[in-house]
Parts: sequence; structure tokens; C-alpha cells
Amino acid sequence: MKFPLCFSLIFLFNISVFCNQIPFLSFEEGSDWLNVKRDFGATGDGKTDDTLAIQKALDQMTPFGHGKKVIYMPPGIYKITKMLTIPKSVGISIIGHGKSTVISWHGTEGGTMIWSNGSVHSKYEGIVWNGNGKAGVGFHHFAKDKFENKILHRHEAFIGFTKAGILMGKQNPFATSESTIKNCWFEKCEKGISIIDFNYYNEVVEACEFRECGIGIHCTRWGQIFARDCHFERSRISDFVLGESHKHSVRRCTSIGSNQFLTGQAATLQNCVVKSWKNKDCAIYLTRGFPILMFDCIFEDPPSNNPPVKVHHDKLPIISLNNSSVSKTLIEHVKKKPLVNLIEIDDSSKYKSGITAKHSGFNTKNETSGKLFDAVKDFGANPKKGDSTRAIQATIDAAAKHGQGAIAYIPAGNYKISETLKVSGKDFIIGGTGSHSEFKWLGSEGGVLMEISNAENLTLKEFHIIGHSTPKNMIGILHKGGKNGSSVTYDRVWVANDWQSENQKDVRGIHFNNLNSQDKVVIKRLNGSASLNNSSQAYFLADFWDSGPIVIQGEKNNGSGFTGILNANGNRVEVHNNNSLIIGEYYCEQAKETIFKFSGQAAETPGRVTIGAARLHGWAQMKNFMEVNGFSGQVGYLHGHITKDRSAEHYNLIQSQTGKTQFLFAANSHNYFKFENNQKSTLHLLLNGSKDFKNKFSNEVFMRAINDFRILSEEAMKRFEK
Repeated sequence: MKFPLCFSLIFLFNISVFCNQIPFLSFEEGSDWLNVKRDFGATGDGKTDDTLAIQKALDQMTPFGHGKKVIYMPPGIYKITKMLTIPKSVGISIIGHGKSTVISWHGTEGGTMIWSNGSVHSKYEGIVWNGNGKAGVGFHHFAKDKFENKILHRHEAFIGFTKAGILMGKQNPFATSESTIKNCWFEKCEKGISIIDFNYYNEVVEACEFRECGIGIHCTRWGQIFARDCHFERSRISDFVLGESHKHSVRRCTSIGSNQFLTGQAATLQNCVVKSWKNKDCAIYLTRGFPILMFDCIFEDPPSNNPPVKVHHDKLPIISLNNSSVSKTLIEHVKKKPLVNLIEIDDSSKYKSGITAKHSGFNTKNETSGKLFDAVKDFGANPKKGDSTRAIQATIDAAAKHGQGAIAYIPAGNYKISETLKVSGKDFIIGGTGSHSEFKWLGSEGGVLMEISNAENLTLKEFHIIGHSTPKNMIGILHKGGKNGSSVTYDRVWVANDWQSENQKDVRGIHFNNLNSQDKVVIKRLNGSASLNNSSQAYFLADFWDSGPIVIQGEKNNGSGFTGILNANGNRVEVHNNNSLIIGEYYCEQAKETIFKFSGQAAETPGRVTIGAARLHGWAQMKNFMEVNGFSGQVGYLHGHITKDRSAEHYNLIQSQTGKTQFLFAANSHNYFKFENNQKSTLHLLLNGSKDFKNKFSNEVFMRAINDFRILSEEAMKRFEK
């Protein structure tokens, strides 16, 4: 159901002014949605206790299979007095209207508003969680029954919590990982986001606002945070408190008027702006831990003449370049001892990004969905029996014909597809409920389930192409370019990945074939594998690429395109034909086979692969972590937490006798590498743990890698241009 803006505004008179920042969201309900008012009797009048009605809706969420997956909360103020519980479930969504859907706490002091007991692949969007200064926790992820991952919080506000807006962990064997908290607002919370347990890794916090919290982002006990494009104001203790972990990163985050910007440990600090902090000792206090890489950061309007960065341990490895401060000294030991592992790199470029202290990726733009074409209700698709190819194709065609943001909606279920679904047209969406809106291929071996061509402003979101379908070797999506250019966005799409059974090794989720300089692909979240074939001229930018493998190959042509990934999680990356790739954070654990394979020929234009390494871990059977065969150009592997199986002595880098490669390994936590490179290539080592202080180090080679991270950062910021 859609509500006009004037109707939604009525609710704002009953909501504190804090909510005016998050956007209005407008949805048309799918045939399988549960409506808390219509189906369970919730009132949303701000007076009636709606706890029981909402809990009844939550109890309908199914752990497996294709039952109800979406709970819809129309505009209203929903009063609750007891904790809501999300049961063990897969692929559910709780959706509100943004600032006009408020859940308000009226229970006991210090209570928790909602608890998730292991809900995998789930999404929470468009809700204001109002603790009224009385609730302890807004949303608690604490899985007793099931490992929880791939969660999305988006367009939410968390206001007035005495412990935390979002809390993850409570010393439990199950964890929440690979989650994204995006475009959320935290105000007057003791902690905005708090991660307090082991194994909460790959948590991305993007484009969020933190106002008047005690601590904005708090992560201890081996959790892991990747924060980018967030803005903080007036944090009472610190914007970040970061404990021991594999590697944290803080990129393009800004702060005005907080006590401190960061205390604890952080591996990467890039392009942050800190202004008017209150702590006279420092803005950043680094305790101990892995090497620090800090570049392009600005410190302005300090409260004293003290250096903005203080270091507790005099042997902490630090690489610093192009940072700006009015203080004569940028970094200083707390007792003014010499910093024996501080390396200050000469950056003659004097790079400036243009970011100011007010920079934020937070989006206040209202969102209105287009006309909904329902595959089940409107076209007779049946996920329980029969072949749904024709019905799904008719749904797609109707949305494409209508355009204007129309949605080809796929309710939860398993849909059998026997012929390739053809997708072309402009300004429409193909979307489902999440990982349980499934397509299963019943066509010929080696067939293609979905083919995209000549698509402009197309979005694919919230569906799953099953990768272990038989017959084997099918391709989930064949993505071709357009005659006059194309633009396609992938948002929470599941396809075949590297975890398939042995006889499915050749399965590929998506093939991007022959894209050119007029073709653009944006990946907000892709769960699975893809290969980029003869597409080096196209534009690829991925926010989060999960599972993999990632394969780039084929004719390089003039190499005028761009391929960049902000976060990736997987066990295999292949770059062939001297192609190029930039990855901001690459997380790899439990690898059994070679992780990186790079190849090329001398006749091809040199390429460059630059990887920011969040974590590297392999079992003893992983003989080689990197194999290079004829690749010409530069390979950089920077700033990772390197761990190994105790039975493995080291990780091998093997290079053939062909190819001329500049290898750069810098600011990694440990040097567990053994290099077997040819005489034509050069190995550059810089500050890997306490070793390799400088070994054949080239400033030029290092700066190429840093400039790649800058290019990736600039492309990432374009997403927030108003």
C-alpha cells in the first residue's frame, strides 16, 4: 500500500525532531507480504500496546523453505512493552516506511526492544527504533541456535538507548558476520553500534550518522569493522573504540566536536577529517597491534598544541603519508620515546580529495517504488509445481514495458525455469524477497537461466539463482552490453559460488561478456561467483562481493575501463591477460587451494592488481597462496592480518620464468611468505610485522598502490553525489 506524503507528515507531529533525517520509503505490497495492521491487528496509534500483534507476525517467519518472509509495517507509532523475538529463520525482511514507521519502547528500564536468535540473510529497513532514553538495547543480534550472516540494516534510526542501538554478541558460540549497516541514524545512544564477541567479522558500516552518543562504533574481542563515509558529532567518549582484531579500516569518516576520534587499534585510516575534538591530549590514541597505514587524513581546529595522534607502544609499526595537522608533530609516543617503526613516506603529489569535516554519505532522499507486477498474483507463476518460465518472463516483460521504476516482483518460492529468461529495456526492477525467491534451472546442460542485454537503468535485487541445479554447468546470468551503452545494478543477488560440490566446479554465477566503455555495472551486494570476460573497457564498481570466485580475463584492448571492489570475501581471485583490479578489503579464511592466480603475456599492456588485505588464512594443504604466470606490471598486497595453520611453515608465492612483475608487500601483520620469483621481477617489502623494515623498497611502486586506493575512494564517493 502507498501512502501520500501529506498523510505521512501527520505522524511527524507525534515524533521527535530527530527522525527528520531518515527518508520516507513508499512500497506497494507483494502478494506474500504480512501486514501487521491488516493481518494481526496492530494499531500503530502510539497508545495501544502492539507487542503481541507484532510478535505474532514474527512467529510466522519460517526457518527454512518458502513460507512467509516479509513483514510489512505501515506508517504508525507502534508501542511495545516487552522484547520482540525473531525466531531462527532464513531470508526474512521487516520493512517500514522510514521516518513514518516508529516502534516506541514503553517497557522496563534497560530492556531490549528486539532480539534476533539466528536469522540468516535477513533485511531490516525503514524503521525508527525509539528507546525513549529508557530501553537498553534497540536491536540485539545474539544467535543461540544458528550462525547468522549476510544481514542488512538500512534506512533505520536508533534513538535514546542506554546501552546500544545495535548490539552484536554476548559471549556465545554463534556469531553474526558479513553484515552491512547502511544509511542508519544513531542519536543519544551510549553506544551506537557495539560488537562484543569473537567471530563477528566483515561488518561494514557505511554512510551512517552518529549524533551525541557516548561511543559511535564500539568493537572489541576480535570483532571486525570496515567503516566508510560515516559522520560523527559530539561523541562523549570517542567516535571509535576498536579492540584487537584481524584488521579494522576507517575510510572517509568525518568528525566534528567529539571528545576523541579513535582509541584502540585500527589498521587503515584513509582520508578522514577530524575537527574541533575536545580531548586536549589527542584525537587518536593507538594502543598496540598490527601495522598502521594512515594517509590523506586532516586534523583541524585542535583544542591544544599537542600532536593529534598519540601512540602507546614505541615499536608500533606505522606508515604515514600526506596527513595534515596544524601541530608541528603529527604522531608522538605518549612518553615522547622515539617511534622506532614509524615510516613517513614522501608524497610529492600533495593529493587532496576535497572531503571536508561535514562529509557524509548519509542519504535523506525519499524513495517511492514503481508499479508492482506480481509473478504469482498477476501472471500465475506457481513455485510449488510446474514450469514457471512463461509466467516469470511475462512478469519481466510487463515491468520492462511499463518502465518508470516498475517492479517484476518474485514472491518467495522455488520457481522452475526451463528456458532462458530474456531481459532488456529501461527503468525497471526485477526483485524478490531475498535468498528464498529462488530460480532453479531445468533446461539443458550448460544453459543460461537469465540473459541481460541492452538494459538501461535496470536493477536486479533480492533473488537467488540456485547454483547446485542439475544438469550441471549452467550459467546463472549472462550479462551482455548494450548497443548504445547499458547500466545495471545488482543488489543482494545470490548465484553459484565457490562452495558448490566438487562436480559443480565449473558453475559460474554471472558471466559479464564483451562489455565496452559505454557499459556500467554497479554491485551493491553480490553473493556468488562471476567472470568478467573481454570487458576491460567497461565500468565495474562493487560495494560488497561475497563468496566468489572473481575471475577477470580476456582481451584488454586499451584498458580504459575501471574494475574496483570496496569489500570482498572469498577464497579465489584470478586476473588474466594482464588485466587490472583494485580491492579495498579482501577477507580470506580457511583456504585449501591457491587464492590468487595472475597471468599474462609480454606482448600485452602491463596491468596492475592492488589488494588491501583484511585477512589471509589457509590450511596446510594450501601449498601456494599466489601463483603468477607471465603477468607483467605490478601486484600489491597491503595491510593484511596474516595467519596460518600451525602445521604450515609459510605461504608460497610462485612465479614462472616469464613476465616482469613488481611485487609489493607492505604493512602486513606478519611475514609468513616465501617468495620464488624470477630474475626479471622485483620484490619490494615494507614493514611486514616487525620485519622487512625496508627491503628493495621503491617509493614509486608504493605510491602506485596508494593511488589505486585513492582512485577507488573517489569512485566510491561518486555514489553519494547529490
